[in-house]
Order: sequence, then structure tokens, then C-alpha cells
Amino acid sequence: MERKKTLQAIIDYLVDNGVSEFNANMFIHTNLVMLGEYRNIVDEVQDGNWDKAWDAAELYISGDMW
Repeated sequence: MERKKTLQAIIDYLVDNGVSEFNANMFIHTNLVMLGEYRNIVDEVQDGNWDKAWDAAELYISGDMW
């Protein structure tokens, strides 16, 4: 899978893998331990940390995050 550098691509990936649009939106705004507890996917994207943002989304889909 090509990792596009857009937040919409991450949301589309989540939705395409069974996450509702509402939950995908909630997820990208949720602070995550793997991102330093006080960071979320939106923060990572704004700072240009695309690999960290995509890794979080992929871990969420795989079920390995929780």
C-alpha cells in the first residue's frame, strides 16, 4: 500500500477497513500512548511525521494497538 501524505488518505484507509467515519474522526484526534500520550495523528501530520501517523492507523486496524 502506498502511504499518501494526506490526512484524508489515512481516514479513507481506516474507513475502507471497517472503521466508521465518526470513529475514524475520533481516532485521529485521540491522544495515543504510542505517539507520546499527549499527541494524536493530527499532531503528527501537522509536524510532517507521516510514518508515525500511518503506523498508528495500521496498528489500529491490525488490532495490535490495544
